[in-house]
Amino acid sequence: MALRREDAWVAVASLGATPETAVTKRTTMLVIGDGFTGNCVEEFHTGKAAKAVHWQAKGHTIEVLTEGDFFGMLEEKASSGTRHS
Repeated sequence: MALRREDAWVAVASLGATPETAVTKRTTMLVIGDGFTGNCVEEFHTGKAAKAVHWQAKGHTIEVLTEGDFFGMLEEKASSGTRHS
């Protein structure tokens, strides 16, 4: 990712989410770096994407975001938290 992992974790935590190192049944979102391409989680060839597919097959909802989606979400959350006079 263009953002250091530590900085991404801080940004996620500041929004109230709990970043984790592994994909588990508690996972609700997975960010896939732009170095990987595909249209669905099954097409991303990473260990974490494979785990996401596993948990999705068991009925868990895991949203998969591209790096661009992730940055867009952070920007949207930051701008929605800004007060205008």
